[in-house]
Amino acid sequence: LKQRGQRKHYLVLFPKIEWLSRYGIIYPNILQRLFRQFWPGNLTILLSDKKKYFSHLTFSNKIGIRIPESKLLRDFISYIEEPIVSTSINVSGEAPLKDLKQIIKEKGSWFDFGISDN
Repeated sequence: LKQRGQRKHYLVLFPKIEWLSRYGIIYPNILQRLFRQFWPGNLTILLSDKKKYFSHLTFSNKIGIRIPESKLLRDFISYIEEPIVSTSINVSGEAPLKDLKQIIKEKGSWFDFGISDN
């Protein structure tokens, strides 16, 4: 769908930092300050997938991690009790779509459901 190269990472969304260790995601303690400053938010950080829980999504045992800015999305992830694999809604190299109506119109066949807090 995205026509992306195999070396392009997907990202995994978590509701809070404490979930990372549950899934074997390791990071140096020095990153705690960075996490607190930019999460929740749009910052994606590549971290080691030590337990290889996400090995089917990684390249060189690294996985893109984000704590999303949307409280609705964080609450949803907490409710389903599983992190969510995510990507932007666009063909690789094109600008991502941001308007929900346009996303449904142009890319509705790409997904089963969407969440919007707009």
